[in-house]
Amino acid sequence: MWIDEAEMLVGDSLVKKLEKAIREMEFLGVLLSPNSVKSEWVQREVEIALNQEIKGKRVKVLPILYKDCGVPDFLSAKVWVDFRRPRSYQPGVATLLRRLHETQQDTLMAPVPLNRTNGFRILNWNVGGRKFFELRASLRSEFKRELNSDLTELIQRYEPDVVTLQEIIRYRDESTAPIEELIEPIAGYTYHTVTLVDSVSIARRGKWEKVRKLGQWSSEASFDQGNAFLVNSDAQMYGLWDLPKLGWPPLGPEERSLAIEKVSLDSGLYFGDRDTEPRAALVSHFVCQLAGRDRGAAANDRPRDVFVVNVQLATLTGEREGLPSVEADATSLRKRQLDILFHGIVSRYNDWRHKGYPLSGQPHRPGEHETLDRHTPIWILCGAFNFTDYSEEYEFVRRLNFVDVVPNKGAGTKSRGVGQPAVLTLDHVFAGPMIVGMDPVITQHALNMNVVDHSFKVSDHLPMVATIPLDTQ
Repeated sequence: MWIDEAEMLVGDSLVKKLEKAIREMEFLGVLLSPNSVKSEWVQREVEIALNQEIKGKRVKVLPILYKDCGVPDFLSAKVWVDFRRPRSYQPGVATLLRRLHETQQDTLMAPVPLNRTNGFRILNWNVGGRKFFELRASLRSEFKRELNSDLTELIQRYEPDVVTLQEIIRYRDESTAPIEELIEPIAGYTYHTVTLVDSVSIARRGKWEKVRKLGQWSSEASFDQGNAFLVNSDAQMYGLWDLPKLGWPPLGPEERSLAIEKVSLDSGLYFGDRDTEPRAALVSHFVCQLAGRDRGAAANDRPRDVFVVNVQLATLTGEREGLPSVEADATSLRKRQLDILFHGIVSRYNDWRHKGYPLSGQPHRPGEHETLDRHTPIWILCGAFNFTDYSEEYEFVRRLNFVDVVPNKGAGTKSRGVGQPAVLTLDHVFAGPMIVGMDPVITQHALNMNVVDHSFKVSDHLPMVATIPLDTQ
């Protein structure tokens, strides 16, 4: 700790003393408030520390959000600790302590989450692909190049088991041209898209004519929009209803796309606008073996089913613009979609399990490569939920015994525009059910390492990285 009045004498150079003091301290915590962000001296101290951080190639500046304020641009790419609300205090303290006690080499980017031993790692990102359609050709190439560069870097940095992506698009400029993907192949991963809206089967003239005009597409151009998975080649992926023993060969690359179950979250006519856009949950199934702890060999020989659900819930025109009636309608719509997600997917599968996995009402007699002796499944729900972490919908999910596995999101996951700092949280990764599926003590300790990575801004949504512990109680 350095106290300026106690360590300075009359006539000393303030700048030199600051540089020396900051150079000798291991970390500089920056309390961000309306007053501090306006202070020229605070800015000068942070700039000195950031320069030393770059030279030393290790994290030195620790931004701490104390009160709502406009965060300076030179700190916007860093992961923040959020102390603005009472419930974020304990996670914030844990995050700071973890950084202060870290003994390994730091990097200038966001911290890598906990070791993946006995954990399942998810990278979730709404890449904002729909705006690609409305860009001119030269800007489309630039956006695609930057997006794929960022996605590749994220995957290399975090090595996730599964990447869940929202607002993925595909296109062809001429009727005879091959379909082009927004996401390019990434070594070690297989790519699987599910179309939710397209210009052929859902040919809403208003929507697609606007796209063709703004993006200067040909009259024969066609477009697909949906969500996608990138799956690590080593991940043990199976069909939704498979009950394999450990060691039974998983699906091959060509079979994986067919194993993703698409469940509609709404129904009705699509008018080509955001309010009526079709929404769906994409369900994928993975099987893991628990690492040995002190639980005995029998427990470790039982398969652990992990279901990853890629979701993008509804959002209405006029939300978060001071229109209470729109807010109420949006909340009601999303809660209906959450009912389908939890009652029509999670509860329906778990009830099947509780009944012994019957087939057409008859007892299930497992085949040679099947077993019914399995750990309680873990459900990981990822995506652009389009509700905040203080909303009715958020509390609805928590009351159903699911936990937010990225409890500290800094300033949020959604910005006002590409390249700008985040201002609120609309993206989440939930996991559960707690108690029966996940150990609350292990889970709470582990989740503090999960992060929103604020250093990637090609989209107006930020990527989230979470490692979910698979330990049983």
